[in-house]
Amino acid sequence: MFISISKYAKAVRSAVVLAAGLAAFLLSSCSTVWDDQAECDFGLQIRFRYDYNMSFGDAFAAQVGRVSVYVFDENGIFVTEKTEEGAMLAEEGYRMKFELPDGKYRFICWGGKYDDSFIHHKLTDGSTPEVELLEALMVRNSDNEVKFTDGQPLRSLFWGQIEDLEVKARSIQEETLHLMKLTNQIKVNLVNSSGEPISTDAFDFHLKGSNGRISAEDAGLLEDDLVKFHPYHLAERDVLTDTRATREGVTAEFSCPRILSDDKELRLHAIDRGTGKDVLDFPVAACLASYAPSAYETADGIIHFIDPQEFLDRSDLFNLTFVLTEGNWASVDIQVLAWSMRIQNVNI
Repeated sequence: MFISISKYAKAVRSAVVLAAGLAAFLLSSCSTVWDDQAECDFGLQIRFRYDYNMSFGDAFAAQVGRVSVYVFDENGIFVTEKTEEGAMLAEEGYRMKFELPDGKYRFICWGGKYDDSFIHHKLTDGSTPEVELLEALMVRNSDNEVKFTDGQPLRSLFWGQIEDLEVKARSIQEETLHLMKLTNQIKVNLVNSSGEPISTDAFDFHLKGSNGRISAEDAGLLEDDLVKFHPYHLAERDVLTDTRATREGVTAEFSCPRILSDDKELRLHAIDRGTGKDVLDFPVAACLASYAPSAYETADGIIHFIDPQEFLDRSDLFNLTFVLTEGNWASVDIQVLAWSMRIQNVNI
């Protein structure tokens, strides 16, 4: 078959124009996708999500005001750290960007504006190989007590990591780092079955536990001293009990770090100031874990099957109501989100 030179030349010109147009499109699409930069933005971009909660929805933009990411190479050597905070984290397209040489890396993140409540080492020396130095230690006084002078709970602390991530320097790569919240609020209501009011001065309400030292390796609890948590809020108020009757009582609100399901040391106490008797000695972790639901339905109709530890990690607000009968705490109502339970004859 014979093809004329003029037709061949036209075909070549068309191919060249098509290739040039395709190249221009690719360049422009890079700039469109990667933050309107003039050229493709090679490197790693990390997206953050906080959906490890009881709504199973991403609450990162609403709850996390700062993220600090620490990068280690495959030998555990610290490489670099980057911190970003403020309104930019709430933007839809927010990503934290890294330019790293080819290699395998580990990324560990501490999130939240937790400085008033937790401390950890700032890694700046590339010769430091110890991930362990990143542990978060809850601030306490010299008597191992946590006293909330500002009426606010512990500042929220989040943790997450990406392990063994292969990074290619001349590539565009996006990964997601999932966060878990490591601080909790426990609201305790105390009412008298006789209807008599209870004064905030009648009892010494406190929480005791050794859960104030958290590993950067896996967010596990490290060995720590037994710490006494005082309420960050204590007030005399009307309390709605399980019988739907409103009675005068006391509300004590506590804040503490991560709760492990097998923690036998985390206990709630109420000591009668008149007699010195510990009238309430309640195992917080064991009780909450044992009564955790095995399945939970979210608003989208999906049934999620969870174990006790996952339940404790996804939840961050617990409501306990104790009823005082003839000097003893006879029952307790536990409420988390929309469900509740009642335990009779609390003598644990």
